[in-house]
Amino acid sequence: MWYSVRSILMYILCLVCMHTVHAQNGTWTWMHGVNTPNFSGSFGVQGVAAPTNDPPALYETCEWTDLQGNFWIFGGLESSSGSNHGALWKYDPSTNMWTWMNGSNFPNQAGIYGTQGVPAPSNSPGSRAWGVLSWTDLAGDLWLFGGYGYDALGQIGVLNDLWRYNIATNMWTWMSGQQVVNMLGNYGLLQIPAATNEPPPKSESSASWTSNAGDLWMFGGSNFIGYLNDMWSYNINTNMWTWMSGANTVGALPNFGTQLVPANTNNPGARCAYSKWKDSNGNFWLFGGFDPLNQFADMWMYNPNTNVWTWMAGSNQINTSGAFQVPCQWTNDYPSSRYESRACWTDACGRFWQKGGFDAFTQSACELWVFDPSINQFNWVNGPLSLNCPANFGTLLVPSPSNLPPSNGGSVGFVGLNGDLWLFGGAGGVNLDATNSLWRYEIDSLCPVPSFLAIDAGFSYTSSPFCSNDTILFSANTSNPLYTYSWNFGNPSSTMDTSSLTHPSHVYTNTGAYQVSLTVFFNSICFGDSVSSSQVIFISESPQPNLGNDTILCAAQELTLYGAYPNASHVWSTLETTSTITVNDSGHYWVQVNNNGCVGSDSIYIAYEDGGTISPPNVFTPNNDGINDLYNPTLGSLDFFTIQIYDRWGKLVFASDDATQKWDGNFEGKPCSDGVYYWIISFTNCEDEKQNEHGFVQLVR
Repeated sequence: MWYSVRSILMYILCLVCMHTVHAQNGTWTWMHGVNTPNFSGSFGVQGVAAPTNDPPALYETCEWTDLQGNFWIFGGLESSSGSNHGALWKYDPSTNMWTWMNGSNFPNQAGIYGTQGVPAPSNSPGSRAWGVLSWTDLAGDLWLFGGYGYDALGQIGVLNDLWRYNIATNMWTWMSGQQVVNMLGNYGLLQIPAATNEPPPKSESSASWTSNAGDLWMFGGSNFIGYLNDMWSYNINTNMWTWMSGANTVGALPNFGTQLVPANTNNPGARCAYSKWKDSNGNFWLFGGFDPLNQFADMWMYNPNTNVWTWMAGSNQINTSGAFQVPCQWTNDYPSSRYESRACWTDACGRFWQKGGFDAFTQSACELWVFDPSINQFNWVNGPLSLNCPANFGTLLVPSPSNLPPSNGGSVGFVGLNGDLWLFGGAGGVNLDATNSLWRYEIDSLCPVPSFLAIDAGFSYTSSPFCSNDTILFSANTSNPLYTYSWNFGNPSSTMDTSSLTHPSHVYTNTGAYQVSLTVFFNSICFGDSVSSSQVIFISESPQPNLGNDTILCAAQELTLYGAYPNASHVWSTLETTSTITVNDSGHYWVQVNNNGCVGSDSIYIAYEDGGTISPPNVFTPNNDGINDLYNPTLGSLDFFTIQIYDRWGKLVFASDDATQKWDGNFEGKPCSDGVYYWIISFTNCEDEKQNEHGFVQLVR
């Protein structure tokens, strides 16, 4: 037993050593700021860059990267004093200098809103932190929404104001929302833009995206009522908000659905979300976050074109410790449940990076993760697995494999023009000390190892037999919303010979062999590939036997019924299995034809009678009493028929070639007199023989 425990301890020690060795893949460099916590800042002169300028140590500031590659921050919390800031800062990576650009250098300032839609030098958002949403639009302007901070009256609470900052003019514009905290908002109608729509106040969320069309999107967060899972879109040109998806109430529960399968019912649930990205196809992604009781470790994708969520990776379990195996390798690992992991980046190859965050006990994480949407896998790249790990600043501006930023939550990230990852601020450690240090991470080309997408282009289809005019269902082996599917059913005579669906269907109207092919394609910024496969299917004719119309035959006649498929199997209602049968009795007859598994059937009713004869009555009484008022001496079905009726003087009083037409005892609309009348009938009997009959009938009124 002692040896077994000792072996386990040695194994754990080896794992720790391995983690330590592999924890320094890639290189961190301390670029700016101080290496002591809770620094109060050095503002310098507003609008003037200087090497000595430094923002305060800030937790939960918001961030932007402008079109020139400069980094911007606004607001944030000074954790040592609990003060909210409202200054706007710019960092120029080319000069390694900060500039205090706008806002007050004193904390806890009320907002100066001015006139909505009108920029002014005096306008300024109130001091705020705790999840201020931010965007850089396609024109390069900087936007922010909400957070927890100060309104126009100097009251503190949750905000729903939207602001726009123009870099060229250095002016803020209050664009929409209220000037006071803790308002209710107005959802309006789902997916219907309106000038009266207004999101509720939001804090503790940084899940914001700028769409390819230039609209501003945001998700979730919390306010004084509860936690949200609503998705909103703001159109800059119309200055209107649209509630796009999610609930208009608080506390919505998540619905994961099936992993990798988009569905209208999927949703991440009400939460405060922080790590967010946009992929090369314009889809929005988020990871983790928390609701009042739980932390999450799930990766979600939202398609803004369809307004549908997909649970892509990570765990659908709450408060999970994650899965860690070998650093730098693509596996099914995933980070532990965490929140305030706002430090996130998208690299030049479209991969998603994130660092830090807090667990359920507000202990700060140290590790750096990357997620590749092309293979839908995570990779633990850098940093130890221990919580509240100590920083190693090294020497300012000197990269070193041993350098390590502080373990923090509430940090922010920027991507440099050369693809390096930059990290600023946050708070962590046992005392939740804040930092103002700025770091740069140079990605190791071998860690993570280059990912190669293994695309599966296989497919299946409904089991045979395949019959003409049947609907055949096809299904790709994969159902990845990041893939593009291209089907060709090998049937150029059809107008529906191709499809881009994951699970299409097709109808072949003609028999023969058809080659069905599927090409699955994926393209990201740094990777693109397609794989094709094909299979041949055989379409057999669907039998459509035709026994003809129901018929009446003479008593002595026989009728041969044809199944019409000599190479197929037949089963008749008479239990015969030949392709034809001969019948001579009245009744219902049917045949079922099986042609290589394709089955068809038909039925016929045959009646036998003595038809084709006449049985003329010798008297009729056309007195309109409803009894024997009409005269027609025919029975059965006649193919040929004529009748002439004459009075005693040889005058024709009735004639017809319709066996169903009857004489009413009138001539030219007037009643004929009582007496004897002579009839002549010509007809073809049921044996197809022509006959002539004649006789007399007594008309009695």
